Amino acid sequence: MTDEMVQTEQEQPLPWMKTSEAEIDPDNIWEHDALSREGMARNLTNILADPRGLSTMSIHGGWGTGKTFFLTRLRWQLKEEGFEAIYFNAWEDDFLHDPLLAILGQLTQELKGNRYSRLTKSALNAGSKLVRQLPIVAAKQVTSFDLGEALKSRESLADTYRDLIKTKIELRRKLNTLAARVTDAQEGRPLVFIIDELDRCRPTFAIELMERVKHIFDVPSLLFMFGINRDEMEKSLQSVYGNIDTDTYLRRFFDLELNIPPPDIKVFTERLLTEYGLPQYFGNFFTLGQRLPNEQFGVIEYFLPLLLDRLRIELRDAQYCVRLLAVLARSQEPNELLMPVVVAGLAALRIADRRLYLDYVRGEVRTPEVIDWLDQHGTQQSFIGEDLRQWNYALSVIEGTFYRSDLARRAVPDLEARLLDELKALCEGQDVKELTLVSRRLARLGRSEAEVVLQMTTYRPFQSEGDAVRRVASMLDLSAQLTKE
Repeated sequence: MTDEMVQTEQEQPLPWMKTSEAEIDPDNIWEHDALSREGMARNLTNILADPRGLSTMSIHGGWGTGKTFFLTRLRWQLKEEGFEAIYFNAWEDDFLHDPLLAILGQLTQELKGNRYSRLTKSALNAGSKLVRQLPIVAAKQVTSFDLGEALKSRESLADTYRDLIKTKIELRRKLNTLAARVTDAQEGRPLVFIIDELDRCRPTFAIELMERVKHIFDVPSLLFMFGINRDEMEKSLQSVYGNIDTDTYLRRFFDLELNIPPPDIKVFTERLLTEYGLPQYFGNFFTLGQRLPNEQFGVIEYFLPLLLDRLRIELRDAQYCVRLLAVLARSQEPNELLMPVVVAGLAALRIADRRLYLDYVRGEVRTPEVIDWLDQHGTQQSFIGEDLRQWNYALSVIEGTFYRSDLARRAVPDLEARLLDELKALCEGQDVKELTLVSRRLARLGRSEAEVVLQMTTYRPFQSEGDAVRRVASMLDLSAQLTKE
């Protein structure tokens, strides 16, 4: 190994254990748009240019759909088109008692230092006054056995309530003036306030925030856009209100509801592999003076997205699977071959059917049963042409590799002497890449390709690969202990 290779190995960056949102380049806001959301953003921008009758809308995106990526860049897209747009991560402020202050605070923060700063400060003052009055009204709702005291309390409560309504009207008037001023300056475009991560907030905070928007911020030229996971939002509503019709509740609150379509699982997994730094890690990994791990990763990069797609793995589980590989890569020895097909196959099987995975690792289930299971579950979706060819190829490679990895765990009947002699002669000096071709040539002599590949490993330097199933499984299981499932 050259000094340059040693230096490269020492400086090799480790895979990420957790991904983070890429920073936005103002000159190229849709950079890293692996899920192709730019088109949807442009269509939505056209809708918002004339949003008459529209004051609240929701953007529903399930986990892994890139909702936050979309909304943060939508805000920049709107600003490029001449909108005044504000992005607010509600989860970061759900420690506050009243979300009204959080909304007004974000509004003031975003518009400070420009021509709207005086108006926003005035609205914030009115909102702060309203927040201070709300607990007073609640505190005065007391029960007294003294009739005189009760009447005095009711009179005082009525006065406080009138003050509260007066302050609310004042706040709405100031908000209306602010929104109108913004709209006039933007040639009729509304002030857009994007609220994200609402479904991650405390249920009471999330619901109170929606109610504040509904009762206080419902003014012309001010449009609130909520980024939510609708399923999680419905759970929050039921945790507070009980078994209510959450669908009707949300439809009455939002004037328009849009969905971010789920991404293609293959594209999603390929993006995750890149985000976790795995291509860079394996690309810089030198073993015995060759880029063997880089070739290993190329196999994983091909097989893993295909397996997760055909087995209908959920997006969250796909991310967990890739995170397992990142932990596994960190625990890899410098000169260790991982048998990438085994890694991809076991990682996908561990997510798809934990029981079958454990039975196979313990040797209670043989390779044919695993292949039959993969074939059955992988063909539940109809596909033809190139997709069918890719799936059949993947199954054949996985089958041959799993058979080979079984060698150290199970006794394999010897082939006939004639075939063994032919095998020894052909394998002598052959490159690793040619093994499949050799096995196919030998298969014509009357044995299955998988069986030939098995015997090949006894004459090639694959002894370290023989027990690959148990070895990779133990690494995956160790990674799982270090990773939240």
